[in-house]
Amino acid sequence: MSNPMTLGELAKKLTSMIPQLDAGEACRRINLAYVNEAMGHSWSHLLKRWTIQTEASYSTGTVAVTNGSAAVALTGGTWVASWSTSPSHRRIVIQGRQEPYDITVTGAAAGTLDSPWIGSTTAAATYVMWRDTYPLPADCGYAKLMALYDPVDNFRLLLLGQQTFLRYRGDYPAQINPPEVLMMAAQSTETPPRPLFQMYPASATVRAYHGWYFRRPDFMANDATYPDWPHEFQDMIPLSATIEHYSTPRFHSPKYLKQFQPTYADLYMKMVKEMDGNAAIDIQIEDIATGRGRRGNGAWRPNVLGFSGTEMTRP
Repeated sequence: MSNPMTLGELAKKLTSMIPQLDAGEACRRINLAYVNEAMGHSWSHLLKRWTIQTEASYSTGTVAVTNGSAAVALTGGTWVASWSTSPSHRRIVIQGRQEPYDITVTGAAAGTLDSPWIGSTTAAATYVMWRDTYPLPADCGYAKLMALYDPVDNFRLLLLGQQTFLRYRGDYPAQINPPEVLMMAAQSTETPPRPLFQMYPASATVRAYHGWYFRRPDFMANDATYPDWPHEFQDMIPLSATIEHYSTPRFHSPKYLKQFQPTYADLYMKMVKEMDGNAAIDIQIEDIATGRGRRGNGAWRPNVLGFSGTEMTRP
């Protein structure tokens, strides 16, 4: 078994495969190959677990809205101060209209809709406000695979593509119930930004979920840095950089590609078999489910053709 190699050692190995590279360029290419390989598959060694806690919906008091204006004024209730801190990701449905609006809370009793109110002017409309969008942890660099598990109802939420998610949510966009599906939803406006995910239905209560995501691989800072990579498969990194080099139009070489590609492919397939993140998540969810005295494998799937939950009571 080979010993773990540093960036400098991996770069030296790369120069033996591509002799015309100097040490600096070899280090740069090793770093690029390392990050590309890390993000090319859902590797189990980059899998990380965290807990997400949803926030309860809120409907205390009434709101005043004016036709053609985006301003919302609350009476008889108090919106939490933290809701005014961007990104708050609040949505609201107000008496007189069935569609939800995105709302920016600007104070304990004030907010701004994402577009002007198209309903009738009223000084005391009932409403329901909720949050359905949450950020992933700061070290999440990509979301090729992300999972949430509900330990109360013992099922895994289904991760959908955006189009499927929006179709699923389309009939009842103001649904409040235990969440059942989720999708990735762009990035937050923070610095640096974080990936966001959206849940449906929106949660009416404070509820904790077990979550899994893949942490971001950082570039190696200097020659003495070790890659966050299983050393049994570390030869994949210089092989990947070499194949990339000899695949370019300028340096294209069928001879060298034929020499290096089979070795890389063997390592890649072995690593996929031994370190697949999909399988690792399934195992962890199974352990949690059986640990609760129940039998489950995280394979629950909602009925995407006809939602069976309880629609939120519209004000």
